[in-house]
Amino acid sequence: MATDEHDGGTELEANPLFSAPMQLCRPSACHTFLEVVPDTLRALKDISLPIVMVAGVGSQRIGKSTILNLLHSRRTSGFGLGHTLDAKTTGIWVWMRKHPKDPRICVCLADTEGLDTPHIAQSYNWMLSSLTVLISSVFLYQSKSTIDSSATDRLSTILAVSEQMVGNDDSSVTTKPFFVWVLRDMQLQMKSDPKTEMMEKLETGHIRKMKRSFREFDCFALPRPVDKEEELQDVEKMEFTALKKNFQEEFFLFDRFVMNLADKAPMYGSTVVTGSVLGELVSRYIDAIRDRKGLLSSITELPSQAKLIAQMSAEKALKDGKASYNKAMDGLMPRLPLSLSDIYQEHHQALSEAEKTIVDAAVGVDESDMQGLHEQLRAYALDEQSIISLGAHDTGFTTERQVRGRLLPVLEKNKELSHEASHKLWQHAYAQVAAGVQASPCTYGSVKEYDEAVAACKQSVMEGANGSGTRHALERYLAASKLLISDRETVMSKMFSCQLSAVQESARKQVEPPVPPPTQKHTHTHTHE
Repeated sequence: MATDEHDGGTELEANPLFSAPMQLCRPSACHTFLEVVPDTLRALKDISLPIVMVAGVGSQRIGKSTILNLLHSRRTSGFGLGHTLDAKTTGIWVWMRKHPKDPRICVCLADTEGLDTPHIAQSYNWMLSSLTVLISSVFLYQSKSTIDSSATDRLSTILAVSEQMVGNDDSSVTTKPFFVWVLRDMQLQMKSDPKTEMMEKLETGHIRKMKRSFREFDCFALPRPVDKEEELQDVEKMEFTALKKNFQEEFFLFDRFVMNLADKAPMYGSTVVTGSVLGELVSRYIDAIRDRKGLLSSITELPSQAKLIAQMSAEKALKDGKASYNKAMDGLMPRLPLSLSDIYQEHHQALSEAEKTIVDAAVGVDESDMQGLHEQLRAYALDEQSIISLGAHDTGFTTERQVRGRLLPVLEKNKELSHEASHKLWQHAYAQVAAGVQASPCTYGSVKEYDEAVAACKQSVMEGANGSGTRHALERYLAASKLLISDRETVMSKMFSCQLSAVQESARKQVEPPVPPPTQKHTHTHTHE
């Protein structure tokens, strides 16, 4: 069968979360804190499609796992079922399926540890409730038979946590979860519809907290799936079609009701909750809860899902902004050496592009936090507070040692290459002058002649280096050049030697008498007459 390229077919088929339930969060050894299970977290983060979390919460041994198993695939097995006093489910277990109406959406069914598990600290139940509320899109609170005082007492703790963490969130109401109270094994005839009866039995404070904490809330009653008590022990071995007809009928309605609530993945600005986002949320919440040592007063100070996603978005935006700036600086390196004013212009342009990247990537970040991101980016690129002037001249940087940030290695490399280039440029241009210094006799009859030749050479080289990164380096190199000093001394020495030789020759001529010219002897030629 062909698979829609947008429904993640092959990717999801290979993901173990679609094959069987996996434990996402487990209790610590002392059963006081929660820990993330790494393998499950990796599998969750591998899902790139939008995810809607449907979580079941309530007391143990009331059939939470059975309902979630049926929501997954009309099976009674999957999530572990418990029939003893020992909890079968610990922490949070998750199991994925595609949405029946839209295969591009994944429904993550989450089974949680019972809130009344014996010998477990109340703070642990607070942690479990708070984490479930924060990551859920549909929150299924399950209790048995009727809405009684024990069920409302447990609900009070959940509402206290959710009101503080979700109810005080000033984000859009569409980011808050749905609340559904599921009455299991309902055998009594209700006087009115379930939601109305729920509203009548709940205290005013409960209703107020529900309205603040959840997008919408409702109640759904399900009859007992089997007739006899002993049959409940074997429910997980039964086929869905073997369950009571009235249960099947009501469950069909319940399934449709839940999947309609789960037909859209939560959106925060332009950020949709995918497996990667959900996995990061779980990790951060567990770390934050552990840092607060499980105290309810501290747990309720945890950021809402919308605020945490905005925080994650801000971190990613800053990372993207830095990457944009780094790319520009890496592209600048092959063009070195440049003048410092040119480097500053490139830096300014790269910083402007990086800030645009941050604005585009930072979803749900308020104005003050956005300003903070820009400040962090500028500090990363260049600590401008440590620089007195960044003018348009080569001497704009007061001291390169004062520069800190990502721009520093660019400046250091520019300085190194400028020095090398200036050295080569001067050696080439000065070669003829140097040859004249070393010639015998010296080409330059005076220091003035040599200085004029050096000045003409400097002017020629400076004109060739104008606008490049070598100019400033060349000025510094020539100002401290030992070669020029040595050659000048050589010219002076040769000039002095020539002058001394001339003086000595003149003195010698004055002291010694003139040598008379040699006399010529006359020879007589005899002729014969």
